[in-house]
Amino acid sequence: AAVNGFTKTGYSITGWSFNLGSGPREFSPGETFQYNDALTFSTVWTPNPYTVRYDANDGTGTMEDTVFIYDTAGNLRENGFTHAGHSFAGWATVSDGAVAYSDEASVINLAESGEITLYARWSADPVRAVVVSPSAIDFGSVTEGYAQAPAARTVTLENTGNQNVTLTQPT
Repeated sequence: AAVNGFTKTGYSITGWSFNLGSGPREFSPGETFQYNDALTFSTVWTPNPYTVRYDANDGTGTMEDTVFIYDTAGNLRENGFTHAGHSFAGWATVSDGAVAYSDEASVINLAESGEITLYARWSADPVRAVVVSPSAIDFGSVTEGYAQAPAARTVTLENTGNQNVTLTQPT
């Protein structure tokens, strides 16, 4: 709460201003002066800085904090954390919350002052497998000067993860 009773979200009073006829003049809190006429003072508001901290949330690595100024847009840092078997999904405001911000998102007014922590959110990478049935394929044999073509073989491939599959005949 402000000592003088004045508040403005995301701002602090850094002084007072009034016009003496020769132009506006600013005074710092506690400064004294003499003047014989009535004056109308205005507050001088300065936007607060705040710090965004980044939490790996079960991931590994470190990231530097980012300092923002209230009412000024800025970008979050690029994710620098890793999590084995997972892909980065974005940033949440609580460790088990939904993604609120994408990587390097432009943000404004995440906090009025002080600090806020953003938590990395991870999505599990899909398990990819290629199943070859039968597991061993006999392509026949080659004898010098004579090649006997093997009987036709049926090979079934089940590709559950968009992986490239290459079958080559052994030499």
